[in-house]
Amino acid sequence: LINKDDEYTTTYTKLFDIKNADGYRIMQGGGTDGKYCYFAMNNQSFPEGSHMSYIYKYDVNTWELVARSEALPLDHSNDICYNPDTHELIVVHNAPNRNTISIIDPDTLTVKEKVKIKYQIFSMAYNQSRQQYVIGLSGGQNFALLDTDFKAVKTYSVNSTGYTTQGVECDNDFIYFVQYNQNVIMIYDWAGKLVTRVDMTL
Repeated sequence: LINKDDEYTTTYTKLFDIKNADGYRIMQGGGTDGKYCYFAMNNQSFPEGSHMSYIYKYDVNTWELVARSEALPLDHSNDICYNPDTHELIVVHNAPNRNTISIIDPDTLTVKEKVKIKYQIFSMAYNQSRQQYVIGLSGGQNFALLDTDFKAVKTYSVNSTGYTTQGVECDNDFIYFVQYNQNVIMIYDWAGKLVTRVDMTL
């Protein structure tokens, strides 16, 4: 288990390059189902709200491109999580529609449904054992838990690090928020308590 008194280091290995197409060159959210990785490549056209994204699907064993979606109206497409119970990808729109998520079929890479939730969010992760989603709340670094119907379970207020929020991941023990300006991973337990911070150095 992760211990707040231990020191952790990070290492980097380059896996592959995504060749941008049609001006879709800004990588945003990503996620995996364990067999494939999914990445949102955004066209960053303005004004915000007209952004479109391609979803790229890669085999995690070979890192070969398996499929690419059509251009999808996913706004900023800031994060992607996978729900193994429903076999669905969930894309967090973020700006400007911060309370919108899109349900994506990972086999066809098409939008099945758009859902409006109670919160404005920038990221989302799913824990199968707990049957809960973790969401990062927009406008700060607080986060909340949702049930499988996207209904509120609990909200946590945490101290700001002063860094910019990015994505979130979780396992049965911890919740991991990635932040940048100084690249760090802030690690919390499921009671909302900060466990440790990992500095990511190149």
